[in-house]
Amino acid sequence: MFVNVGSKQSWPELVGHKGWAAKEVIERENPDVHAILIRSVDRVIMNCCCDRVWIWVECPENVNAGEGIVIKTPKVG
Repeated sequence: MFVNVGSKQSWPELVGHKGWAAKEVIERENPDVHAILIRSVDRVIMNCCCDRVWIWVECPENVNAGEGIVIKTPKVG
């Protein structure tokens, strides 16, 4: 898969927002990517992937990650 070079690649304005809202914005603004919610305590594969955006959120374990607050700038990779 190739990436549309003109598509948005990072979303610093979403830091501090709810995870579910960030996911909606990212997938609307760049339909070539899949936005994935990740809790700050979770482990992920740190490879680069041109169709993926990790959305790092802070939230208690018993709360849905979508309700967590975005703590890092989401970006493609």
